[in-house]
Amino acid sequence: MPGAATRAKAFAILLSWLVLLSLPGCGGAGSEATGTTGDAAAPTASAAEAASYTFAVMGDSHTDGLDNGILPQAVASARENDAQFIIHTGDVSNTGTREELERYAGFVASAGVPVHSIPGNHDLVSAGDASLFSMIVGPPHSSFEFGGDHFILLDNADESTGIDPGQMEWALEELEAGAESPRQFIFTHVPLGSPDPEVAWLLDEPGYASGAELASAASRHENTAAFFSGHVHGLLRYSLDGIDAWVSGGAGAEPYPSPAIGFHNYLLVRVAEDEVEVSVVRL
Repeated sequence: MPGAATRAKAFAILLSWLVLLSLPGCGGAGSEATGTTGDAAAPTASAAEAASYTFAVMGDSHTDGLDNGILPQAVASARENDAQFIIHTGDVSNTGTREELERYAGFVASAGVPVHSIPGNHDLVSAGDASLFSMIVGPPHSSFEFGGDHFILLDNADESTGIDPGQMEWALEELEAGAESPRQFIFTHVPLGSPDPEVAWLLDEPGYASGAELASAASRHENTAAFFSGHVHGLLRYSLDGIDAWVSGGAGAEPYPSPAIGFHNYLLVRVAEDEVEVSVVRL
């Protein structure tokens, strides 16, 4: 496993705890829209964008986030902060009913920015698996390239299976396919590893242990830039096999009952040729 110094030398990655306030006027759902759900074509980058681009990461909006306006606020803020696309790390609904998923898909379609979504454990409740999510919102796992970088979106929401063997095989192949890219970013709903002892009880399910294999494999690739996840309703940052990992589950559901981590937020990720800056946007 390459050390932190080697990885920093390879990317000169800059990760910061910069907290941004939401922009004025970002409380609405946005106006005219061209956004897409997760099963749409991946966003593409122009030559200029390939050297520098911005995307947002958010999660755990639940249906509550539409009711209380936090999710529209987060999306509008991301759009105004020049995010070229958004990745939602799951729990887009309360219980994964058709009505809830269709409501989320309808919102995303009018978001004014492309949105890619993966399922969370709440999104599996009604169907018992990701079939309804896949039908309405988009594929549970996928990959795409933007600005020359490789993005891998995984489904580890099922408490009993986590990343199942077939998907794990696919994920390992994706890591190899992206090995020559400048950077690889990995997204899951449930954090890989344990971000903090305080929230360990949220990860105490047999299927979630499958993340250790993925994290170990990813750490062997020097271009793995960061892990992003949700599940915990708040904000956490930790190191996973020497790689920066972020938890942002603050896009609408009731925050975790701890002032230190439990607040509504999303992440704004600015990528330049030689650095990655992650900013926390408090809502």
